[in-house]
Amino acid sequence: SESAQGMEELCAVVKVFTTHGAPCFTSPWKTSSQWSSVGSAFPVRGRQLLTNAHVVADAHLIHVRRSDGHRKYVASVVCLCFESDLALLAVKDDAFWQGLTPAPLAEGLPRLQSEVCVVGFPDAPCGGETVCVTQGVVSRIDLHSYSWDSRLLVVQIDAAINPGNSGGPCLDQETGAIVGVAFQKATSSGQDNIGYIIPSAVVRRFFECHER
Repeated sequence: SESAQGMEELCAVVKVFTTHGAPCFTSPWKTSSQWSSVGSAFPVRGRQLLTNAHVVADAHLIHVRRSDGHRKYVASVVCLCFESDLALLAVKDDAFWQGLTPAPLAEGLPRLQSEVCVVGFPDAPCGGETVCVTQGVVSRIDLHSYSWDSRLLVVQIDAAINPGNSGGPCLDQETGAIVGVAFQKATSSGQDNIGYIIPSAVVRRFFECHER
């Protein structure tokens, strides 16, 4: 049923816990100060997880936790692209993958005004430990700056995207297909309910480059 399929898609989204430490290129033997962050990810083909590059950049240690459990699993970076702000993670433990099914990736760009939902784990105080779903519509499709000074295609939505949502999927509410990956929100004063997702077309290009 559609409701059962929707529950499977929600349960497939995982929380990412990253311990970061920026490298010191002038004194590589020194231990840099570390900090922690959380993000979101979801399964894709080849038993890998897709998330944002900024979620796992300069990672010393990565753990992932399924939304339907409490156990944390060690993950590692397989591929990372700063230009498209996307990364693939691997989890070796077979137990992690039991029952996780990748949702289909949308073939084209979503229609303007089409209804979408963002699934992820926004961090406290705006979030919590359980998976969060926010709904909205597609407002604009345009070129926009990414996290590392690149300028690529983005989809603007009015669903809430907060710290911790980064790397989570944005689903077409009619088809259940993944239309993009949450990665930014507008932070300028006077701009409300503006979030940005990396469209499936950019995600597919990232996959193609990785597989070459």
